[in-house]
Amino acid sequence: MINIRSSKLKLKKYTVVVIVSLFLVIFSTTYVAVKQASNACSNFTVPGFGSVSALDYPTYESISDLKAEATVIVLGKVVGSSKLAPATTAVDGTSIPGIPYTNYAVHVDKGFKCKSISKNITISIIDDSGAYELPVLENGQTYLFFLKESKGKYYPLAGGNAIGTPTSKGVYSIDSTIDGGQPFIVKEQDL
Repeated sequence: MINIRSSKLKLKKYTVVVIVSLFLVIFSTTYVAVKQASNACSNFTVPGFGSVSALDYPTYESISDLKAEATVIVLGKVVGSSKLAPATTAVDGTSIPGIPYTNYAVHVDKGFKCKSISKNITISIIDDSGAYELPVLENGQTYLFFLKESKGKYYPLAGGNAIGTPTSKGVYSIDSTIDGGQPFIVKEQDL
């Protein structure tokens, strides 16, 4: 009788050990797979800009924060655009679809924060696969842009959302996507 009891106790211990081991293997495998998928999807390269991380754009609490972060602030009119999605080469050498982005040709009417800037610049808005609702800029429309410069191109802050649309003369509204709350109202005189 003691042998049977001892065998049952050993069987229970082995069963618990097997179940815990199986759980750990499944958990660690799932964790690694999710981490790899996350890294593969969140980091990509945009020609002329470099590595970009989707869902990794800062938000801004105030216009002051936005002004401080921007290296260039301009008022400009969109005079043309082109959508691009160049293929990218993966580490293993295979070709994968590129991240779509739109280049906007902008005629600069006024610079608020810039040392010297050309009258005609290219502003690129990266479409990071739906993480943000990106603005669609209309030809002929004037906007207020809060930008970072890289390799001769300019990129709006907040994942492409730091763009003010005119509400009245000299007053612009920046979409609430930038901070998750109410739109920012910006007056030219405050820049």
